Amino acid sequence: MFKSLHSGHLRWHLLAVVLIKAAVLYGLWHEFVRPYKVRISQEQMAAHLAPAPGEPAQEGKKND
Repeated sequence: MFKSLHSGHLRWHLLAVVLIKAAVLYGLWHEFVRPYKVRISQEQMAAHLAPAPGEPAQEGKKND
């Protein structure tokens, strides 16, 4: 009886902690990550990955 009373309490405590953590993480994401969502069209991505024929390929910046 003593063990089952505490295991039920422990389950609810752990569930509450997990739900609170999930809510805090969602709130942080909603506040700091979501507003900076980058939108890229298929045309922009295609132009970035495969330049038009005759155009030189862009090279990454080199450290001097």
